[in-house]
Amino acid sequence: MSILIVDDSLVSRTFISNLLNEVGYTELILCESIEDAYKTIGFDDPETTSTDLDLILLDMHLPDGHGLDLLRRLRAGGATSDVLAVTSVRELDVVRRAMAHGVVGYLIKPFTSSSFTAKLNQYALGARFIGAIEAERGLAAVDRCWVSPDLVPTIDEIREPGRWLQR
Repeated sequence: MSILIVDDSLVSRTFISNLLNEVGYTELILCESIEDAYKTIGFDDPETTSTDLDLILLDMHLPDGHGLDLLRRLRAGGATSDVLAVTSVRELDVVRRAMAHGVVGYLIKPFTSSSFTAKLNQYALGARFIGAIEAERGLAAVDRCWVSPDLVPTIDEIREPGRWLQR
């Protein structure tokens, strides 16, 4: 799994990368600014742009712009990577705009290693659940959740996706 970490704080980048390494994620790309991220993933050259990142951990306060600017450009360039906001930004408007651009989780700084790991586990559980649904039934099964709230799986059913898909 390739993970891009975009955070201007060396302390945050180091803390997050150490936590990810501890749980087995080693394919990490660390960037300190929007420009650094653009160059690292090839956005300054359309011929080499890499949009195959699995996960982006994105700070909103960056020295050369707002994290949402990077997110908008990534989406416009075709990136479908999952994004977790890891930031001190608490304004509801920013949270809403982030979610509208596909942010799948939001972790407020400062955070503990256990809260980071819990958010990462929550993300991984959701990704596995969606993957299992797509593998067994396709997106029609996901649509069922939106049609009828009583069809939303229980925690036990999330742990065993095949069980929920059979009902």
